[in-house]
Amino acid sequence: IMGVGLARCGAAVYQAACSAQVVFGVALSALLVPGTRYSAGQLASVILLVFFVAARGVLAMDGGVGGESMAAGFVLTVAGCLVYASGAVAMSRMRADCEAAGEVPPSGADITAANGSVGLVVVLAYVCAFTLPRWEELVTLVAAESDASLGVMAALHAIYLGWYVVHNSTYWNTVSKCGVVTAQTANAVRTVTVSLASAAMSCRGEAPSQCLDAPGMVCALGTALGGCAYAVATARAKAAKGETKKTK
Repeated sequence: IMGVGLARCGAAVYQAACSAQVVFGVALSALLVPGTRYSAGQLASVILLVFFVAARGVLAMDGGVGGESMAAGFVLTVAGCLVYASGAVAMSRMRADCEAAGEVPPSGADITAANGSVGLVVVLAYVCAFTLPRWEELVTLVAAESDASLGVMAALHAIYLGWYVVHNSTYWNTVSKCGVVTAQTANAVRTVTVSLASAAMSCRGEAPSQCLDAPGMVCALGTALGGCAYAVATARAKAAKGETKKTK
């Protein structure tokens, strides 16, 4: 879902839509994971972060082209974020239940392997049902128009696969050790890097939505500020919890 969303709306808008992960993570964690509480500072930081990331997406859509395609990509990405956040919250709930029962919870590597296995089956089914019957239209002609050989495309996909394995493993380990919202806050702060890279590599006449103007730079800095504020608020909340335990 999120891959189709990325293809339709572009990297800058995609990353902005991914801020929905933080919102879904906060809401679902509070509802489904026992003992989950957020301080006022953490909630304020999340609101600040989501505001600036979403504002970046709005600026990109206002200045971009694509209309319905970009809007559809935005909606698909948000829907994918709900599924993604649900999986992370389910893992947190599983860990909480295992710890309460005195059992060893699954590691980030275990979750990555299970997630990848399910994803492989789904992607292979999609390729067999949709891509292979339209190979000429979707692959051969696109490769010819871009002057890229199938070998180069395969190499790029292999590189992407390697980086995605690293990303996925890191994400689930972060969820395992630091919690859902912390991991998704880090993902949202990553939009700053993506916005800068997207502007440097893709900002041109036919892709104005990828450019980073003054308002876009303000949104990027605001996103980084929100992420740093969340880290500080989380550290303070943990310190306060530790002091409370010592007092008891």
